[in-house]
Amino acid sequence: KRVAWCFSVKGKWDIDVIYWCKDRFEFNDLMQDIMANFNSFIELVEVSTIVDILHFNKDYLINNERDKLSIKKLGRTNYILTDIEKKILQSLSMNPVKNIIEVNKELKISINTLKKYIKQLIKNQIILGFSAFIDINNLGYNYFKLHLYLQNYKETDKKTIISYLQYDPNIVYLDFYIGGADIEIEYHVK
Repeated sequence: KRVAWCFSVKGKWDIDVIYWCKDRFEFNDLMQDIMANFNSFIELVEVSTIVDILHFNKDYLINNERDKLSIKKLGRTNYILTDIEKKILQSLSMNPVKNIIEVNKELKISINTLKKYIKQLIKNQIILGFSAFIDINNLGYNYFKLHLYLQNYKETDKKTIISYLQYDPNIVYLDFYIGGADIEIEYHVK
C-alpha cells in the first residue's frame, strides 16, 4: 500500500520503486523487511529522498512546443488529513475523473459535505488537479528517465538548466532528491 511507483527499468538499475512513508522509521522498517526477504538476490540499493517534483502538462500530445507553463509543484505542509478526507482521496486516487455523485454513493457522504472537503483539499494544495491516467505506450510514446549529475555548478547554473528544460513539451516531470541525481528528467518521446 505504500508503493507509489514500481517499474522494471533498463540501465544501471533493474527496478525503480518510490515509497510513501510517514517518517524515516517506517521507511527503515520497510527496508529491513525487504532485505530480510530478498537479500539473496539484491546486489545494490540506492536510497534517495524526494524533496520536489515539478509536474508539467503533456503538451507534446497537442503541440510541438510548450508556450505556457502549467506547473504543479510539491509543497511543504503540516496538514493532517481527517478520516473523511482520507476516504475521499482514496476514492479519487482510484479514478480521478469520478463525478461527485459516484463518490457520494461510494462513501455515503452528502454531496454538500463532499464539496466542502474537496474545496478544502484544493485550497490547502493537497489536491493539485484531476486528470485521467493516459497510457502513453498505446499512443506510440515511450517513457525515459534521465539522471543528471552536475559538477562545478552554482545554484544559478542549475536554475538556468531547469528554466531551459521546462519548455520542452516532452518533459512531464523534473524531480529533485537528496542523495540522488541533481536533476531527474522524465520524458515521454516517440
